Amino acid sequence: MVGIGLGRVIRFDPQALKRKEEIQRIRLEFDVRRRIRVWQEVEFKADEIVVELDFTFEKVKGFCKRCGLFMHDAIGCDRMVELERAAIKAPPTV
Repeated sequence: MVGIGLGRVIRFDPQALKRKEEIQRIRLEFDVRRRIRVWQEVEFKADEIVVELDFTFEKVKGFCKRCGLFMHDAIGCDRMVELERAAIKAPPTV
């Protein structure tokens, strides 16, 4: 199960899993100090299939999709500031 790789699985819908629904909801407990991704490629070795999964986090505050940390939102992200500085310093394109 993909959820185990993200944190401790608290609850999921086994019927939705059996039906192979496109959207699966999993309640997890994980360390918010760890960087997380909003997508991930997962390889299912039994079938040798690689799929790209998109993650949506519900009922969370202060999550930054730019850097993957829960310490702030995108407005206060150091990564965003670095990108803005680089854009200002970059020579204009014609």
